[in-house]
Amino acid sequence: MKNSPAAFPRGQAVSVRLAASLVTRPVLRRALGWIVLGAGLAVFIAVQTAFIAGPVWNRPMLPEVDDSYAYLVKTAEMDECFFQDCPALQDLSKQLEIKSSDRDVEWQKYLLEGRIFVIYHPLFSALLLGVKHFVPDLATAYKIVWTAGPTLFGLGFAYWLLTLWGPGPTGIALILLAAKVFPGNGIHYVVPSNIAMSVALFVWARIISRKGDAPWSLMIGTVLMVGMHPLGRIFSAMAIAMALWFSGRPSLTRGVLPLLLSGAVVVLAFAAPAFIARPVLSVPPEPFGDGGTFISEFFKSVLTVLIEVVRFETPMFGSLTLFVGAAVFGYLAVEPAARTTLRRTLLVFAFFLMASLVYVLPAHPADVFFRLSIPFVIVLVGAVGMAIWHTMGQTVDLLARTGTTEGSCLRLSSGWPAVLFAMLAAFGIQMISYGTEGLEATAEYMKNRQPLFLEPEQPDILTSKAMPGNRVMYDNVDVIMPFYFVHGAMKFGAIYYPALKGTPEEQEWMDRSDLRFAVTYSPLVSLPGFQSDRQDQWWISSPEFRYSPLSRPRKTHQISKEGRILTSAIVYMEIRVNETSPRGPLRLLVHNPGDRAWVQGVVLGPDKRPVAGMDRRVDIPAHWSGWIDLGLKLFSEVESLRLDFPNTSRFSIGGLSFGEGALHWPWANKAKLTFMPRGPDVTPIEVKFDPADILPPQLERKNVTVLDDRGCSVLFEIAESK
Repeated sequence: MKNSPAAFPRGQAVSVRLAASLVTRPVLRRALGWIVLGAGLAVFIAVQTAFIAGPVWNRPMLPEVDDSYAYLVKTAEMDECFFQDCPALQDLSKQLEIKSSDRDVEWQKYLLEGRIFVIYHPLFSALLLGVKHFVPDLATAYKIVWTAGPTLFGLGFAYWLLTLWGPGPTGIALILLAAKVFPGNGIHYVVPSNIAMSVALFVWARIISRKGDAPWSLMIGTVLMVGMHPLGRIFSAMAIAMALWFSGRPSLTRGVLPLLLSGAVVVLAFAAPAFIARPVLSVPPEPFGDGGTFISEFFKSVLTVLIEVVRFETPMFGSLTLFVGAAVFGYLAVEPAARTTLRRTLLVFAFFLMASLVYVLPAHPADVFFRLSIPFVIVLVGAVGMAIWHTMGQTVDLLARTGTTEGSCLRLSSGWPAVLFAMLAAFGIQMISYGTEGLEATAEYMKNRQPLFLEPEQPDILTSKAMPGNRVMYDNVDVIMPFYFVHGAMKFGAIYYPALKGTPEEQEWMDRSDLRFAVTYSPLVSLPGFQSDRQDQWWISSPEFRYSPLSRPRKTHQISKEGRILTSAIVYMEIRVNETSPRGPLRLLVHNPGDRAWVQGVVLGPDKRPVAGMDRRVDIPAHWSGWIDLGLKLFSEVESLRLDFPNTSRFSIGGLSFGEGALHWPWANKAKLTFMPRGPDVTPIEVKFDPADILPPQLERKNVTVLDDRGCSVLFEIAESK
């Protein structure tokens, strides 16, 4: 079957000829490339900033609270306790020296050293301290840096891609990248390693564009990368490798000497922990792996990479097969000289990516690989952008030739660039569409993971009541201890109980007369009905990618959030007191962001049946927060009180007390709350507000008072031993 010609009528031929002749002019085509680059950069920054702004600014605490406060506590140490000689860190240093055969205790010591002591991002901390001079606190400073992250990443990606592919392909690639998420930290978490990567992008691009002759960029960039994060050492090594390869025969002053100095900075970063005791600069080795051999751990890393590629295929690549095909076409479309530059760059990445799989972290397989892979994938997306740009240019040239004369025809045999451009453009739209779904899922994940709220006034209560020499016991090193340290608690002694539990020294530390305070999670945080009784599994662990074959809808849901009970997740709540009979009626602290709601309260007798005349329904106004009085009392320990919630309930309960009081929860009555979650195959969940159920057994014989229980933590005061 012969190709059917398509003829342009006279009017259309003139229009096509005029438009195509304009675009095919070299000056205008170059200008168009820069316009596309500017538009792509604007789209990338706008989309990525909007994507992260919600989770960063609309949560009561930063996303990934544990990691965020690990960064903030190191920053506070640099400002207040640079040599780690304040009372809290002196105490914790002694506790790290205690030996234990218990794996859980050794793991807690590993967490303690890594989250509190190891200083591995001094320049990032310096950046936060600089911003803090203009804002109230470190958390706000980090939010500002986080929000500025997409601009930094966008500029780095643009310069990196521009050096390798040119302006037009770079603009298209940035539009494709605007709707992308990456495995691990990705680029949606603005963390020290990603900022070091951004610096690396500028350094690499400068080295390549100068054919290896960029001594100042290399030396200054190495200092910045190494000071920002340990991964900066690898980025610097890659920069040195590129400078060597691209420079040919470097001169002594502009080539060899900068390379030697940059290499010396990297070596010094590795050697510094050997002769600097404080602050701690070396990342502690993991206390134990899974007992596997090096080969088995290596293959675990490889398997992890394959799993993540499958899981992220749709939101990141659209179709991996089409993505690879488009990238290969884009690579072949560039000039031979540019192809040589690309080949060398990709070979450097291939070497370091393979080496990262050999560097095995048992608890974090392929972590270094995923962090290194981001700029590598950026190059491949640039190749797709090149394929689209090249075929678009070929299509314009074809239209210019076809439309030069009246009645000229466009045949399929000569019109393949237009067909290929249409296919690649459609694939690009698919990448954006699927990537947008990935953005939405990731934004939801960032918003809902670790839904914690720690009351900022709680550490202020501690610092106002504690005396010099007092000690504070903590039961959590991921969030609570760093939060308190950031808010001034490093000037008091510290005991991390999970690192002492079961050791011969446990009794000595817990019996100290100067142990006057304790801070723990609220009983509502660790509700066992969500996923597990293990702390690392209390939270959702990954986004729900709708198009991924490895992603399944969650079957478990949290019934508490930010220290409040979600009534949408429970059918009823039963309250029973175990000691002193309440003196006042039941009061609830409610937060209702939605329409008008109600709660039904009823007193239950010893037989669990409703007591006649002892029930009440209370309406809750729309968009209202505050305490409501149900007017129901318990007159004996054998009675209980049940609260029923309608299916449409959307309000949350942030406190429950009998009568007026300073606390939000019924500690004085040692009340037990029983929740019945919604859904099939559920079992009741019990929570008890009794210090004896939360604090270590050594404190049971001491007089303990709850000072504050707002949010997700509880501050206890321990009476002085006599």
